[in-house]
Amino acid sequence: MSRDDHLSKELATLRDRLRVLEDAEREAARVLAMDRALGWGVLQSKTLREILDRSVQAMVENLDAALARIWLLDEQENVLVLQASAGLYTHLTGAHGRIPVGSLKIGSIAGERRPHLTNAVVGDPRVPDQEWAKRERLVSFAGYPLLVGDRLIGVVAMFARRPLSDLVLQAMASVAGRIAYAVERIRSEEALARSEERFRALVEHSSDAVSLLDAQATIVYAGPSTRRVLGYESEELIGTDAFRLVHPEDIPAARDTLSRIVAEPGSTLNAEIRLLHRNRGWIWAECVGTNCLNNPQVRGVIVNYRDITERKRTEQAIRQREKMESLGYLASGIAHDFNNLLTRIIGNASMLLDDADPGRAQRVREVIAGAERAAYLTRQLLAYSGKGAFTVERIDVGRLIRDMEPLLRASVPETIALQLETPENLPEIEADAEQIRQALMNLVINAAEAIGEHNRGCVHIRTGQHDLDLDEIRRDFSREELIPGSYVAIEVRDTGIGMDESIRSRIFDPFFTTKFLGRGLGLAAVWGIVRAGRGAIRVSSAPGKGSTFQVLLPAAARRFARQI
Repeated sequence: MSRDDHLSKELATLRDRLRVLEDAEREAARVLAMDRALGWGVLQSKTLREILDRSVQAMVENLDAALARIWLLDEQENVLVLQASAGLYTHLTGAHGRIPVGSLKIGSIAGERRPHLTNAVVGDPRVPDQEWAKRERLVSFAGYPLLVGDRLIGVVAMFARRPLSDLVLQAMASVAGRIAYAVERIRSEEALARSEERFRALVEHSSDAVSLLDAQATIVYAGPSTRRVLGYESEELIGTDAFRLVHPEDIPAARDTLSRIVAEPGSTLNAEIRLLHRNRGWIWAECVGTNCLNNPQVRGVIVNYRDITERKRTEQAIRQREKMESLGYLASGIAHDFNNLLTRIIGNASMLLDDADPGRAQRVREVIAGAERAAYLTRQLLAYSGKGAFTVERIDVGRLIRDMEPLLRASVPETIALQLETPENLPEIEADAEQIRQALMNLVINAAEAIGEHNRGCVHIRTGQHDLDLDEIRRDFSREELIPGSYVAIEVRDTGIGMDESIRSRIFDPFFTTKFLGRGLGLAAVWGIVRAGRGAIRVSSAPGKGSTFQVLLPAAARRFARQI
């Protein structure tokens, strides 16, 4: 070989090496550009679709991919679903739109969780459409499973018209890893957003209110339902002491409950307390507190609470009705037995009176008088129990009261004025007239005693018609079994000493009295008579402001003249 030939060969070798270096430099530049494009795309993308579309487009532009695609796993159906495509095809439907795991080359990559790489697509048995590969002059293929740990996310794959270098294959592995973690991040963010939206919807539309307290009971969050339950806007309560809303009598128990919750992480306790409603005063609330102070996402005590005022009223009404009915059965049994004894006493005493000499006759008369007073008490007991003997008839209440006026005036001291307001043409009621007289007399005597024998005052009796609707029944007569409709009202109002709630809640209990010589049967009998007549009593009173007793009895159906 001549010197010139040797020199020519050396130059050729140098040119080949230079070309390889230039190719490697260009390859490295493409990989670097791919890395920058993918990193920027992931950072800029807000949705999963944007990340996937930018990833396949970056592979086409920077790795000379003829076709780049990404499939994501549908875990329920175990199927790979095509989500992004760039290059030769951009559609997401067709034969490769849904690939079962384990099927075709893409499904095999997912099933085996291993990449498949080749620089000889034509002739590769895992590329079934060889005619298509020849027509598109495809040379290489790289497919990678998208994995997060051991969990399959999907598959990324690309075809190219030139061989893929080791550097490109390494870049593909990095691309697969980035895409997998980007998909996982976006999915986690979307799941968190959906969870937050569900939680927000639950809080905003829940019938319960939700608040968050710190360990010192300061309100740091108040949900939108606060307005529905307590009448306050959320912003009004944030930063305030929660105990400012608690009834003074309930504060010690509420503080104790909160202390026990705070002392034990994760604990949950219930409490029923009274809370201050902005417009309605004190309401009963059922509260459930949970200690989440150690939860970094919460760092507080979550308190769910609901208004149970109506439930408490109903429970109290049921207990009161059951108590009154039990006492009624007891009173009825005692009254019947006692009445039988009194009948024998009065009968035998009357026979003795016929044969007694003048000296003993007075004593026998005292026995009879005492027995008759005892018989009156038994009638009161029977009236309370609703088991007395009744003669039901249609009664004009106004006329009955006007006829009783002399008797009523005689039953009150002269220092007490008696005023009647009994308009005519009121509906009639169906009741026992003697029972109504007894109830009215008991109410008037009770009013006079509330004023006092030596004090000046007034007892005012008024009648009228009152239409009860369902809302008023639920509000004022929840313990009674009333039906909406027209009622005749008998109102007895006095200017006496009045009552507080503790006394007012017991005035119809038999044998309860605040008077030194009282027997506690007068108002109990009134309650029994009204209840037997399917009516109700409403009482309003306050210390120093007198009392008003309103008796409501169902109006009888009006009688009409026959049309001829």
